[in-house]
Amino acid sequence: MPGTIYVGGWLRIVLYIQHEGSIMQLPMDYTPNTVSAPTAAQLLELLTNLWSFMGAAWAAQNANSYSVLQLTATDMSAVGRATATYVPTVNTTGTKAGDALPANCALVATWRSGLTGRSHRGRTYFFGFQEQDSLGSFITSGAITTLGTLVSDILNFTNGSGAVVVHKVIVSRTLRILTSTTSFFIDNAFDSQRRRLPLRGQ
Repeated sequence: MPGTIYVGGWLRIVLYIQHEGSIMQLPMDYTPNTVSAPTAAQLLELLTNLWSFMGAAWAAQNANSYSVLQLTATDMSAVGRATATYVPTVNTTGTKAGDALPANCALVATWRSGLTGRSHRGRTYFFGFQEQDSLGSFITSGAITTLGTLVSDILNFTNGSGAVVVHKVIVSRTLRILTSTTSFFIDNAFDSQRRRLPLRGQ
């Protein structure tokens, strides 16, 4: 099994979500617009501001059986760098009433950089949908608009009022480089992630 990969300037943020006894993760990648390494206090401020920016959009996109546990931020530039954990107190439960779709039902957002090649694009699997979001194997137009708001918030977050200003990046673990994210595309057909099934992927 390969060891942990570090890339200069990489900040990895993970949102931990609970559903049906499983803990699921939504990762987000950023880079600071500064040379100096962020401190734990600065990362905590960043997480607080990030949730203020995107928390309402997350709650609007998710079924009410999904709840947020915490967010973590880790400086992945090198081993032993700062990390922080934030436990939100607002927008911690999805607001969509009704039965949730199976936990492995996901929509893929593809991150684009304007450059060609697999190392310069990425993707994130978004989950948390409920039955009214689906039209057969596809997502409804209303649900994809709601998801688009959340994905836009992730892309557009900069922490402009904080000590560490950031921007969204795509991480190539093969080349160990970061590429600035400029846009995204959401496929309207549901995908499946086996590790999203109950009691897997923990």
